[in-house]
Amino acid sequence: MADNGPQDRPPFNDPKDPRWYSDPGRPPAGMPPYGASPAETSPYGTPPPGIPHGGYGMSEPKGLSIAALVCGVAAIFTGGFLVIPQILAVVFGHLALKREPSGKALALTGLIIGYVMVLLTVLVVVLFVALIGFAATTAP
Repeated sequence: MADNGPQDRPPFNDPKDPRWYSDPGRPPAGMPPYGASPAETSPYGTPPPGIPHGGYGMSEPKGLSIAALVCGVAAIFTGGFLVIPQILAVVFGHLALKREPSGKALALTGLIIGYVMVLLTVLVVVLFVALIGFAATTAP
């Protein structure tokens, strides 16, 4: 499209020029008619009842739930030798279940992993102590 100079361009500095305005009886292209609700003109129809127009809202925070899961995974990677990650996973998991209902799945996963790793750590310590005690009684 060739530019024929200033006569083809809208007069942005002169609001009295009629080319500056669109037709007041019709909305600009792509806009819904004046007075129509967005749900009436949406190609997707109206939103389901109970959901506000414009989206599904903001998600609730899940920081404690994520912390519980991360600590549980860290306990797995450390093999249970460090006791701090599994204890933190249990603590954060319980706190998240009380405070963050939207992060229940993450909190439960971290909580279960934390308890399993605590159980494995206690089991390894008990077996180690029993093995040392058995070796001390059988030594000549």
